[in-house]
Amino acid sequence: RARSSEAKRFRAKAPLKAIPPNPRPYSMRISGLLTVAAGVCAVWQKEGARHKETPYHIAHPNSRPNPHEDAPFKNQSLTAEQLAEFHRNGYLIIKKGVDREYVDKALRYINRAIEDATMGRPVQDDEGTGNWHWRNHTDIMNLYRKGLGWRYSESLMGERNFTVPTGAQVAIRYPLPYHKHPPKPLKRNGWHVDGWQYGRGGTNQFSLLVGVVLNPWREEMVGNFVVFPGKHHQIARNLSAEGGEEALRVALNKSPGPDLDVDPVQIIAEPGDVILAHSLLPHLPGPNHGHNIRYAVYFRIAHDNKDQTSFEELFRDFHPVKAAFLQQAKIES
Repeated sequence: RARSSEAKRFRAKAPLKAIPPNPRPYSMRISGLLTVAAGVCAVWQKEGARHKETPYHIAHPNSRPNPHEDAPFKNQSLTAEQLAEFHRNGYLIIKKGVDREYVDKALRYINRAIEDATMGRPVQDDEGTGNWHWRNHTDIMNLYRKGLGWRYSESLMGERNFTVPTGAQVAIRYPLPYHKHPPKPLKRNGWHVDGWQYGRGGTNQFSLLVGVVLNPWREEMVGNFVVFPGKHHQIARNLSAEGGEEALRVALNKSPGPDLDVDPVQIIAEPGDVILAHSLLPHLPGPNHGHNIRYAVYFRIAHDNKDQTSFEELFRDFHPVKAAFLQQAKIES
């Protein structure tokens, strides 16, 4: 009873002050919240547009990180013979270009993402490759940053002359049902050049394709990366001709496409091998008639001074390659 009377005296001496009403009408407060929400959505849309500025998420030049000084193989470079081979064929295969530790980490991450998809959380986009949230994961990006892909990009284009990608194409190919897709020889007209089909409008968005093999490709028809050696020269000549860009765009959207006068080559590789290919090299994803999923990750590297409208100089972005080719031609002559 004493405590009760004490509380009453306290309330009598210090009455609570009423909270003053909000001077703004309710409608104005709702309008303010909507304005803030619209601003946040605009930022998200701008960020999403930045990531989707190309089909392959090529980084903006200002977003290039510094080279990893602790990366293995940092002192290695391509030989003059390899540079000349890249000039001639349009691609190179680098054996054991990525340490097995990074290959295993990437495989583990991809397999976890596949499980997420089976649990009702989609991880693939319209192209059947990993969406942005796992394209730029550290375990994926280390395949490029911690391996020979980075160092040999410098050998082909010159040190610090290119934009390091902020994301990758995670390409998995499941085994085909045998009764619906029986194995048959690859044709010469099933190829494509990245960016010149499927309604993309035709553009030369990057310079170099760097692929990392994550599982064994010890035989053909297991989802191998398939190339048409030397045909990047023909594609560049066709594009440089008057009306060449539109002609290529129309041709690649037809089925079947143009027939190339060279047989396709299926790449045989082991986990950790690296594929380096010119952006205009015709290629295709081989059918997977094996028993296992085909795993690969592709990075698209753009030269800082990339001219997306000019095709007259095939090796404009590859000065070391052009120099090595001219030197070899001089020796042979």
